[in-house]
Amino acid sequence: NMGNAVGTAAIAAIDTDETFTFNAGASGNLFVAIGTLSASGASVVLGNSDEVQFSSIVADTLTIDGTNFGGDLTFSGAITTSGMSITMGGNASALTMTSTTTETFSLVSMAGGSLSAEIANVAVSAFTIVGTEDAGSLTISAFNYSASGSITGTGGADNVAVSAMSLNTTDVQTFTLDMR
Repeated sequence: NMGNAVGTAAIAAIDTDETFTFNAGASGNLFVAIGTLSASGASVVLGNSDEVQFSSIVADTLTIDGTNFGGDLTFSGAITTSGMSITMGGNASALTMTSTTTETFSLVSMAGGSLSAEIANVAVSAFTIVGTEDAGSLTISAFNYSASGSITGTGGADNVAVSAMSLNTTDVQTFTLDMR
């Protein structure tokens, strides 16, 4: 737990067979940079930090709690996980994901702010994405799914490109798109 820390928390690499937990706490003006993360599970609380960056992640499960987060969250490298859940608070400004492979994916953007989410190169089975009704924006490109999912857009201008991949007769083949 980083408590009320300010400055930079830079972690080059984490490799554990256990669960990795990072809690930015009530820290403000904190920049968090985590390079390579390999763990059986990972739980990250973004706290009040300003900016958080991840390079690459391999974990069975990944949970990101950005309920009180007020900055930019960037996944600049590949994410490989069986389950991934992200909650972004009303003060968060941006989410960028460049390459993700997961079985299940959930993104919830809470009301109160204008989160701009840019998501590219995602391969997923089941997913749920819920944008805020406030003036945010959602840009999703190269999002491929193989089972079912739903996307609820924001109150702003959204751009979504989704493709079904490798569907067979045993998969649930539903897709719900609500652009408000």
